[in-house]
Amino acid sequence: MSVATNRYLDYWFKMYESYKTHNLELDNVFFQVFTDRESEALDYCKKYDISNVSVIAIPGYSWPEATILRYEIFSGLGIFQLPGIYAHIDADMLFIDFEEMQNRVLGLREGLHFVTHPGFFRPKGLKRFDFYSNKPIYLAKDIYMYLKLGGIGAWETDRVSGAFVPYSKRRNYCCGGVWLGNREAFLSMCNELSTLVKEDYKNGVLAKWHDESFLNMYLTKLENIEILGPEFCFVDEYAQLKGVKPLIKALEKGDNRTR
Repeated sequence: MSVATNRYLDYWFKMYESYKTHNLELDNVFFQVFTDRESEALDYCKKYDISNVSVIAIPGYSWPEATILRYEIFSGLGIFQLPGIYAHIDADMLFIDFEEMQNRVLGLREGLHFVTHPGFFRPKGLKRFDFYSNKPIYLAKDIYMYLKLGGIGAWETDRVSGAFVPYSKRRNYCCGGVWLGNREAFLSMCNELSTLVKEDYKNGVLAKWHDESFLNMYLTKLENIEILGPEFCFVDEYAQLKGVKPLIKALEKGDNRTR
């Protein structure tokens, strides 16, 4: 499921093409693209005889509405008739190893699964020591965030916002670009967060990192949550990801890169 308004439909085309390059005979993978360029998306599907994509029309939301309204879009317009695993993937992503990604996903237990934010991922064990030794600026920044925020991440600190995360719960910061879960858990989260976003709007509040802020708040309420590694949302230039084999990668957009 991807929101692809305005220029982001062009990125979504590239994402779908990266899926097709794997030449997999998959009859159980379906895409939902929510876009204001409905006719172009439908023409694309017709041109390439694509049958596993549902094109769903939405207004031409700009930033940040296209992100902060994501939960409302999914809960109100998403197609949830089939059982199985549902995933949100930002439109500006590329599949690097779809088969391995699918195998990993199918092996997950029931419930929701979030992805460690690649910008706040840190290697473990001796690799962490090597990383900080070679990148001391990261060590200084991380110590500062631990002391000031309680953990590294871009937590929502405004107590008025429904996305606020208490200091003591700021432990595992995840990205908003990729998250997934079984149908019931996925839809339940979208419904609840959609309501909280509306409350913020009524109060004139905008969470620091929009949908990602609400996702990380929701994460703190879950028990025994399984957090996936940054290979599910890989970014080329992040030094801390050295040695990580990407499964899904953020598309390089040059000066147009956004969070």
